[in-house]
This record gives sequence, structure tokens and C-alpha cells, in this order.
Amino acid sequence: MNRIVDAFNKAKSNNRICFIPFCEFGYPSLEGFSKVINIICKYGDIVEVGIPFSDPIADGPIIQRASDIAIKNGANISKAFEWLYNFRKDNKSTPIVFMLYYNLIHYIGVKEFFKIARDMGLDGVIIPDLPIEESDNVYPYRDGVSVIWLASVTTSDKRLKKIVEKSDSFIYCVSVKGVTGPRDEISKDGLDLIRRIKKISPIPTALGFGLKSKEQIKSLTSLADGVIVGSEIVRIIEDSNDDELERYLEELKSATSML
Repeated sequence: MNRIVDAFNKAKSNNRICFIPFCEFGYPSLEGFSKVINIICKYGDIVEVGIPFSDPIADGPIIQRASDIAIKNGANISKAFEWLYNFRKDNKSTPIVFMLYYNLIHYIGVKEFFKIARDMGLDGVIIPDLPIEESDNVYPYRDGVSVIWLASVTTSDKRLKKIVEKSDSFIYCVSVKGVTGPRDEISKDGLDLIRRIKKISPIPTALGFGLKSKEQIKSLTSLADGVIVGSEIVRIIEDSNDDELERYLEELKSATSML
């Protein structure tokens, strides 16, 4: 059983849903990222790390700006793997998922990428620009690294069944039509998406794209198995200090309780 599945099971046994915070590798700087990730790992059941890319089509302006800054800081996939290798020397329990675009995998080579990923201790990848219909060249090489698929509010039932069939840890439910970024309300379509998945499979679901408040998270504890918060975390990293980031993460984590 992998660390991602363990995290969902552990949260459930503690009457919580999984808290999955996001941060951008190399942001606000290569050194600053190491400090940020240490804070985030205190609260995240699973941690999603964005790998900077020149054309992050799924991301809104907050994460796009962080990605641009990270690239200027010298961040890239090779340095991300180097960071992960060193991270695993001290932390062997926190599941780490890379969110990255397929070009970065293609550049390294699919087989080589997943070999490095496994050897460095990566638990999963989210590849927003890889259609499930074109994933056959990825699956033979995963070797224990989970491929986490995105399902959106516009995903047909037929396609949703394909996503469920190929998912082995959880499904990333995109709550809105559009890119990442904090919203004031959770869309009804996003909630309906979770219900549609639960009708056909017991696989865990985590809702993302737009979440930012403890009230939003609390409202999801009876429906979703996990929540993903990204843009608002990145905004706080940019605008505030470490103490404010820690207060925010603690607030969100406390809201994941189902009691």
C-alpha cells in the first residue's frame, strides 16, 4: 500500500478528510521553498508540489506568477528531484505528489522519468495536459508511482468511468470551469461531480480549484474524502510571513474534522 492511500486511510480513521496543500517548487526562492515546505508538511496529509513550467495552462494568475518567479530562480525538474532526494533522507512518511506538465516528462523520457521518480521517493504525479485517452505510453512505466487524474464538472459519465478504472489512489475533482484560483463559493457542479464519482466507485475524491476558507472545507467533510488548497497558500507566501502561513494552515487543517 502506498503513502497516498495510507494518508487517506489514516485521515478517515481519525474522523477527518485529507488535507492536501499545494506549493510551487522554487518559490519564493530555492532556499525559501525549503523553509515553506517544512511548514506545510506539519499540516498536510499529502503535499502537492508544482513544478514550474513556461506555459502552465491549468493555472490562474497567482500560480502562474509563482511559476515565472521560480523559473527565474533557477527551478527545474532536475532540481526538484534533487530536493526530493534530500527531503526523503529526513521525511519518509509524507506523501509527495508532483503537479507537472507532460512536456517535462517527455523531455526526460517517460521510462526514465518514472525510474527517477520512484528512486527519489515520489508518490504520485498530476499531469493536467495528458488526456486519459493518450496515457497508454505512461502506464507501463509507473512502477508504483501513482498517476492522479483530474475529473472536471464537464467530464462525461463515459469518460468518468475511464478515469475511475485507471485511478489507484484518488481522483482530483476540479470544482469549476476554468483555471486555479480562490473563489468565494463552492460550485454546485463541483459537489455534483463528487456525487457522480461516488455512485460508480469507492475511490477517494479530493476537491480542488477555488478552495480557500475553513468554512468551505468544513462544508465538504460529509461529502469529499479530501480537499486541495493551492492559490491562496501561494498568495499568503507572497504577501505575508511564515507565522501567518502557519496560522492559515492550522486553521484549514482543523476544519477537516468530521466531528
